[in-house]
Amino acid sequence: MRRPASPAIGRVFALVFFPLFFSLAASMLPAGPALAAGPDAPFPTANRSPLLLPVGLPDARSARIPPAGSLEARATLEVANTSLHEPSLCRDDCALVLDGETTRLALGVRRGFGSGWEASAVLPLLRHSGGFLDSAIEGWHQAFSLPNGDRENYPRDRLLYRYRPDAGGVGLARTANGIGDVQVGIARRLGERFALRGQLELPTGDAADLTGSGGMDLALSAHFSSSGNGGGTATGGRLYTHLSAGVVLREDGDLLPAVQERWLAFGSATVGWRAGERWHLKMQLDAHSAAWDSPREVLGEPSAQLVMGASVQLDKGWVLDLAFSEDIVVERSPDIVFQAGLRWRLPTGAP
Repeated sequence: MRRPASPAIGRVFALVFFPLFFSLAASMLPAGPALAAGPDAPFPTANRSPLLLPVGLPDARSARIPPAGSLEARATLEVANTSLHEPSLCRDDCALVLDGETTRLALGVRRGFGSGWEASAVLPLLRHSGGFLDSAIEGWHQAFSLPNGDRENYPRDRLLYRYRPDAGGVGLARTANGIGDVQVGIARRLGERFALRGQLELPTGDAADLTGSGGMDLALSAHFSSSGNGGGTATGGRLYTHLSAGVVLREDGDLLPAVQERWLAFGSATVGWRAGERWHLKMQLDAHSAAWDSPREVLGEPSAQLVMGASVQLDKGWVLDLAFSEDIVVERSPDIVFQAGLRWRLPTGAP
């Protein structure tokens, strides 16, 4: 049986070694020119499964660091629909049911400072409910002869999140609203197209309502972006890429503590096409290793999701994102997630 780590140790690690790691790494590498934000940035999303949402997986990000003094803000709305029913695997009632809809509104801000540094924060507002998309999703599947799973065997627009492998299981059958786990981050530009990022997720949510994990999670990642300020590649072409990979180190939390993995790896790859002066079409693959030590595939196996959509430059400084994601590794992430976001940047030196 796994021995739980001391919560105090986790906090010391996060609060001391987190800034120390980035300060040392940044001091040994030269900084390059700033890369401006634009419509070619990756879609800011990750696995929005009800049981993965509280885990400290960072949203997909580029290697871009705002110029010193530049302020960026965003509001990203995501609606995730999940319908998963797995029978009990034990004598007690340990069936896994994830049937409902999760709405996440993320309010984020980041600011460039110094020579190639960035500080950021994200406040997530969460709502778990029965939702309204079940009928539309079933109609879509029927119209295009797509598999519908066993959705028709269960009530539409119902909320039921339940998994009780032990005394530390989860159960949610009523609408829940609340602030999720706040994320604060720091990043350092490395040359022109690389960056290191770190994120600390604070336990401001509530594990009982699946709005938080009850512990702090530390994420460290490396990023590469081929695109420059204009949204094209270094050679002036229309195609560009963003690549990232990292690891999440998890403190003991209140969400399924007996089966929690201490760490998980994650990565993201985005391919974009500058379709016009203002329009960018993008395809993105997000993946991560298992977050739980469980015999159930949905919890104890890696996950991957495909995100597709477009971003448009509305006006100088304003960008609109529209996207949706599918669980290409079935049942490891929500059946579908719809995303709409608005980003705004105040240039350096603006009043």
